[in-house]
Amino acid sequence: MHGELQIRDISVKLDFLLTWNIHHLANARKRAHIRVINSRLHLPIPEIITPLELLLTEDE
Repeated sequence: MHGELQIRDISVKLDFLLTWNIHHLANARKRAHIRVINSRLHLPIPEIITPLELLLTEDE
């Protein structure tokens, strides 16, 4: 379908979403916003973390 936007729903349960994108995804405000929206939509809420946070968590 040339020129048409195709939208597909994909539902995957993630425990963690690993990202270096600290300005848009892994900042405190965005994490809270995603939790609120996913809760309202009854969707799973992944823990959004950076690779550095994951490494620090494993060392503890």
